Amino acid sequence: MLALRLLRYMVRIWQRQVKDPPMPEYLPLILPVVLAQNAVIEVLAIRFNSVPAGLKEAIRVIQDESQLRELHRLSVQIESLEEFAKAI
Repeated sequence: MLALRLLRYMVRIWQRQVKDPPMPEYLPLILPVVLAQNAVIEVLAIRFNSVPAGLKEAIRVIQDESQLRELHRLSVQIESLEEFAKAI
C-alpha cells in the first residue's frame, strides 16, 4: 500500500532527526513528492478530461519539488496537454 510506504518513509526521516544531535524542537513537516505529482495529474485531468498514461508516467518520475511546483502552476494555465508535455 502506498500510504503505508509513505508513512514508513516519513517515520524514518523523523527518527534520523531525533537520533542526531542536537535534538530538534520540532519535527519537520514532510510533504511527499507523490502528493505534488498527483496534484499536477489531477489538475490536468480536471481541465482536459483525461491524461495520457505516458504523460502521467513522465510526471511521476519527477522528484524535484521546485519543478513539480512549477508544473502545478503550469497545469492550471497551459492551453493544451501537448504544450504541457513539451514543457516537461
